[in-house]
Amino acid sequence: AAHPDFMTPDPTKLQADLETGLQLEEVLAELATRFLNGPTLEDVGLEMERAQRRLCDLLGFDRSSVWRRDESDGAMRLLRLVQPSEVPSPEPGMDAAAAFPFTTARILSGHAVILSSIEELPPEAARDLASFRRFRTKSTAVLPLSAGGRVIGAFTFAAVRNAQEWPPTVVRRLELVAGIFASALFRSNSEAAYRSVSGRLIDAQERERARLAQELHDGMGQQLAMLAVEIQLL
Repeated sequence: AAHPDFMTPDPTKLQADLETGLQLEEVLAELATRFLNGPTLEDVGLEMERAQRRLCDLLGFDRSSVWRRDESDGAMRLLRLVQPSEVPSPEPGMDAAAAFPFTTARILSGHAVILSSIEELPPEAARDLASFRRFRTKSTAVLPLSAGGRVIGAFTFAAVRNAQEWPPTVVRRLELVAGIFASALFRSNSEAAYRSVSGRLIDAQERERARLAQELHDGMGQQLAMLAVEIQLL
């Protein structure tokens, strides 16, 4: 007789999980290919948003957001948001640490925050709990975006209609997506910084060239004036 605790796997569910896994692999492969050519920061944002929408549709999430760490003040600010229009959204320019101090601290230390229910938060995360409730979040997964040896942002998914579980296989694939996002964001930020520095150097060179040209012009003018005086004295 079969063991009473043994349950025969549901073939339909197994097939659905397999198909979802294959589609996730397709999303990963497509993302890696799209980001391979080093898109601009704006293009990176658009590609991220496209991937966020696909993953929300595929996995049944209601919201996905990408946060970027501001180099000037260290604040974690919203970069991309995908969610239903009727759901409250973070204010533009909001510092994540102001609304989610516990979660932000965990992310900045390189740890993910995975909650099947926001009620799983510890007592010291009372402000986070209140903010999650304000944004109607029932379940969430918040993953750090790490590159160059530091955390440069965060990548989140959330359910606002019905609470969801976070199977380890799904979390692992989302971590892979986060890795691709982080690499692309880091590279685009580095290239933008390089272009900014290069632009300033070019401007400085142009100003120095103009200064030298003016000095040369003034010097030549003085020499010609002196030559004219000497000729008149002859």
